[in-house]
Amino acid sequence: MSKPLSDDQKWAGALARDPAMDGRYFIAVRTTRIVCRPICPARPHRENIAFFDQLEEALALGFRPCKRCKPESITSANQAFSAS
Repeated sequence: MSKPLSDDQKWAGALARDPAMDGRYFIAVRTTRIVCRPICPARPHRENIAFFDQLEEALALGFRPCKRCKPESITSANQAFSAS
């Protein structure tokens, strides 16, 4: 199991669109109520985002999946694999 990432590490991974971060966490944009994958080309302001380890957490709070990066296409198996 991987060591938990800090918010700064998550933000750095999102800015770099690092494929190694895909599926390890999700980025929710408070102003648009959209949740994205770290590889999404969308670039919200840092002060408008929250990080979630599971997509279901963000969806439960009313965020909707991004139509560009389609976070719902990440399966639980993919998340478990990318976290190891």
